[in-house]
Amino acid sequence: MILEVIDNIIETHDTRTIRFKVVDKADFKPGQFGMLTLGVIRDGKNKIEKKAYSIASIPGKDFIDFTVKKHNLGPFGTSMQNLKPGDKVAVEFPYGLFFHLPELGNNIVLIGAGSGIVPLMSIIRYNTGHNHPVKMRLIYTNKTERDIIYHKELLEIEKKNKNLKLYLTTTQDEGWHGNNGRIDEKIIRELVPDYPSVLFYICGPPKMVSEIQQMLISLGVDRSKIKTERFD
Repeated sequence: MILEVIDNIIETHDTRTIRFKVVDKADFKPGQFGMLTLGVIRDGKNKIEKKAYSIASIPGKDFIDFTVKKHNLGPFGTSMQNLKPGDKVAVEFPYGLFFHLPELGNNIVLIGAGSGIVPLMSIIRYNTGHNHPVKMRLIYTNKTERDIIYHKELLEIEKKNKNLKLYLTTTQDEGWHGNNGRIDEKIIRELVPDYPSVLFYICGPPKMVSEIQQMLISLGVDRSKIKTERFD
């Protein structure tokens, strides 16, 4: 389908959310992704390319959001970030098996790094917006505080949703007054003492996702309780 851009929202110094108008209510499961088709200039030539982006918004709205970070941006990401209201883009959705609905489990741990927060944010927004009694713990790591996507909104949601607990950590920010260091076994044991019975959702760079997945398995978490999505 062809969708029109209605907003280009600045999230951080290198991240933007592109909002598209949807004529019918957007129908997808929180955590799924869409495929976008754009004209780009690659190696000096005009090309039509497709790329997958996780959906940041929630189902049932008359808009759909995709959040784009300038990590290995390339020509496609550049074209995405340069979109402006009135531009029209071919967008197809939904895709993917990485999603959460309350009936799948009411005790979940969301683990993300960088733009890996995007599908996790859709899950958080969905459960919060519908007042679902789902216990959510978000463990989210970034290089610095200024890299934390949706930082203000996450803090606001935690204040109003007693079922959400945040653990934000940075790895390269000496001025950060919060938690420091990468996500490791110690953090999991401290924050998720009930880890054998929890449903985990992990999203981020492939290496990070694989390492945390293997760590959870070594702790005795059943593979069926670990959902993963990798962002190259």
